[in-house]
Amino acid sequence: MSKRILFITPIPSHPQNAGHRARIYWLMKSCCMLGHDVHVLYLEGFNQGLDSNVHAMQDEWNNNVYLLPYFESANAITRGKANTPRSKWCVDDWFDDRVVSELHRVYEKVLPNMIVAEYASVSKALTYCPTGVAMLIDTMDVFSLRSIRMKERNLPTGDWYSFSTDDEIRALERADQVLAISEADATYFQSVLSSPVHTIGHLQPGQGIIRQQTHEPTIGVIASGGASNVYYVQHFIENIFPFISKKLPDCVLYIAGKVSTRLRDLPPGCRVLGEVMSPEDLFLRCKLVVNPEQFGTGVSIKSITALSHGMPLVSTESGVRGITDGEGSAFYAARTDVEFIEGILEVLQSELIRKRFSEGAYAFHTAYVQKQQKALSELLAE
Repeated sequence: MSKRILFITPIPSHPQNAGHRARIYWLMKSCCMLGHDVHVLYLEGFNQGLDSNVHAMQDEWNNNVYLLPYFESANAITRGKANTPRSKWCVDDWFDDRVVSELHRVYEKVLPNMIVAEYASVSKALTYCPTGVAMLIDTMDVFSLRSIRMKERNLPTGDWYSFSTDDEIRALERADQVLAISEADATYFQSVLSSPVHTIGHLQPGQGIIRQQTHEPTIGVIASGGASNVYYVQHFIENIFPFISKKLPDCVLYIAGKVSTRLRDLPPGCRVLGEVMSPEDLFLRCKLVVNPEQFGTGVSIKSITALSHGMPLVSTESGVRGITDGEGSAFYAARTDVEFIEGILEVLQSELIRKRFSEGAYAFHTAYVQKQQKALSELLAE
């Protein structure tokens, strides 16, 4: 039976120039492909959506997009936390209580039989949900003590969610069911929640194996402009790429995404592409893609995107979290900087190895997405 599903999101689905946007887009799109009626309540004004394309969103979702002006700091300011670091805000400090009357209006207009809140940060919207409507939260990541865990690794925390364990649990318990993007996240959430937890990974379908248009030793990296991404890519440029360049002097590193505009002191061999219309614009130039992430929960969408195009991928261990069963056949995973360098050189210098990883990447991704689609279909059939 077809469901009318209302997604409540502070993150726009268009453009898909960051991992969390791609996640939200393909979750919504997959619901549509399964025959369900998707509506979107977009909390417009959140700082992650300053470049949102509302017209594209309306076109994609059949004009079923409802805009709600939203100020992410409203509750924090009201509660006297304007000067408190965001990493110390509680979940509901990120909400804007001024939207409650409009929430009721949208609920009455759409009459959904399922509501999906994107992130625990907007879980308070579920407390105003009409009786009898199924309530879900798409967690994306584990945010309990995130800033502390990053500081322990000497990594920048950025300006993103970080909650106490009890606060995150309290927020997620507002939902009837919880979505986790990886098995590891699901195992954790199920251990602390009474609500059922379902693993629904990244749903982007395969895009076909890219046929590179270069014979030169070229590497690609793509990332959004968050503080952690800037740190990871800068580390790669300063600590990994020089050793590659020494061995292969004509090697070129193509850098795409918002991260490319926030880097400093780029050495020879680095080429800034800026934001690209599609990852294919980067992949066509490259023999392989790297993911230099050093910490995270959930999954790294950029790695799954590379696999969906059959790109040879060399990644840190963190960059392939949640998909580790593909190691050695679908991608190369490095546990140290030395292994990272060795893996890149090995893949760059062997067409046979690149072909093996390319075919393995695409086969692995095909099986991965089929599993996620099956899980989503079964969840929505309940």
